[in-house]
Amino acid sequence: MTDRDSIVWITLESIRYDHTSLSGYERDTTPSLRSIGSTPSGNTFHQCISHGNWTGTSSASILTGTTPPTHGIYGESELVIADDIATVPELLPDSYESLSLVSNPNAGPARGLDRGFDDVKYIVPSRLREDVGLQTMVKSVPKLWKHGGGLTFDIERHKGLSSFMTVDLAREFVASQDDPYFMYIHLGSSHHPYLPPSAFVDQFVDELSVTTDQALDIAQSKYEDIHELIASGGLSATELEIVEAMYDATLAHVDYCVEQIYDAVRQRDDEPTLVITADHGDLLGERDLAGHKFLLDDALTHVPLVTYNLDGVDARTDEVVQHGDVIKTALAQAGVTSEQLEGVDLRSDSREFAVTQRSGSNAQQNIEQIHSHDPAFEPPVRHPKMLTAFRSIEHKLLYSEDEVELFVLPDETTDMKEQHPEVCERMVSQAREWLDEHETRPAAERDHELDSSIKQHLSDMGYIV
Repeated sequence: MTDRDSIVWITLESIRYDHTSLSGYERDTTPSLRSIGSTPSGNTFHQCISHGNWTGTSSASILTGTTPPTHGIYGESELVIADDIATVPELLPDSYESLSLVSNPNAGPARGLDRGFDDVKYIVPSRLREDVGLQTMVKSVPKLWKHGGGLTFDIERHKGLSSFMTVDLAREFVASQDDPYFMYIHLGSSHHPYLPPSAFVDQFVDELSVTTDQALDIAQSKYEDIHELIASGGLSATELEIVEAMYDATLAHVDYCVEQIYDAVRQRDDEPTLVITADHGDLLGERDLAGHKFLLDDALTHVPLVTYNLDGVDARTDEVVQHGDVIKTALAQAGVTSEQLEGVDLRSDSREFAVTQRSGSNAQQNIEQIHSHDPAFEPPVRHPKMLTAFRSIEHKLLYSEDEVELFVLPDETTDMKEQHPEVCERMVSQAREWLDEHETRPAAERDHELDSSIKQHLSDMGYIV
């Protein structure tokens, strides 16, 4: 095994770029990400745009290297990737060992994205003994304070512990490998509700008018039902300050977990390629919304991206990139190519714009859930059907059958197509060409019932199952 043969990909749940230390954010939420990207072998990409605004779409693009029209995972709960689309571990030579460590079902079994892995660990409280193992659970007991919620029987308050258990499993795997390997990690503890572990929860509360316990209670109760929260008009200004402080503290915790995995990787002589990114962001009060529904604003699609040992990509760090580009480049560096991979090799090529999609059916499902709480709710959705965002460095075009909108970034509320007709005409032409070349193909229907624990976890996270 030689350097760059192995690949470790870490996806962080619901992390928006503008709340990380990579962006110059006022709070130092992700010092480890900043440090890794600043090493001689590291790179920080400042314009990474996700393929979707939620975990299923984004994860399917990462783990197949394809665009949403190809893999077809948009939001319908019963759909999985088709059998004729290979996952990354299926593209690798037989000599590779592969491990999936996920705590969001939409990055694994719920979408068929666990296919091809030699081993899959689904790390949620209801399955800890089965997938994590008794030994790792026992080792984690002393960490209940630092990485969990302290002395409480509220399982949700211990969600950070699942991320640190993932760290332990990742360390063990990396240390035991003699053959090339691919390890995919999805750290899910930063999904709403934002409940940082005890050792991190106080990090940003000094600015608040409430106690730490009150802040946790508000962050938890407000997100108990995400559809009800949206129906009620969202968060008040005070509640938003509290929720943002809790959100930022969860970022600090997952950043700490990333540092532990990075240290384990560095201890090997044959250092793998390491990718750290997020599946999507989260809305924090924009348009009185919360979570990751409806919109394709940068708050949901502009995500952090740091690489380590991904060579020859320095020229792309300020250009628009997508996850499909990164997985294609990492695989190519390891000597793996496939016609299936739809991104660009960042060592030799670049893209003019990024493409993100959200299905109309997904938006409609969420509207129906919100209407069950408030039938008079008017969603901020000007594109009720399939919506595609085409984003360059300076502009974003929202394109659907019903309407076209053009925004001059960072403003995403003022339609500027009348003021910039030439830009709009050019981007509309590019959009139509891209959509013609990427005809949507159907995903496959799941041929089995999901495990009840997986369905319950999805429901608890606010997904429609």
